[in-house]
Amino acid sequence: MRMALDAVGCPHMEQEHKFDNRTGDGLPREWRLDLAHLDTKVCLEIDGGEHAKGHQGKRRAEDYEKRNEATRQGWRVFQLTGQQVQRDCMVWARMLKEYIEWKLDTRI
Repeated sequence: MRMALDAVGCPHMEQEHKFDNRTGDGLPREWRLDLAHLDTKVCLEIDGGEHAKGHQGKRRAEDYEKRNEATRQGWRVFQLTGQQVQRDCMVWARMLKEYIEWKLDTRI
């Protein structure tokens, strides 16, 4: 995905961005956003292992918790599956580029 974002001229998105993720009891989580544009708080989360067997329910609940916390902190979260990235990588890269550029243009 990183190469596709670069190919379409998307503004830089930091990989594995650690965000403020303290729980209610003050304990930190080890959450990272897969790709994050820091100036606009736009991020991309790519689900890995959608075909993995095992703790899918627990993993999904943790993914929801992470995404909801990022949203609460003002992040605009785009979520893709690994299959979507493989199938339509350039389409999503262009869409993210356009959205980030729009956010940059509309900031006050």
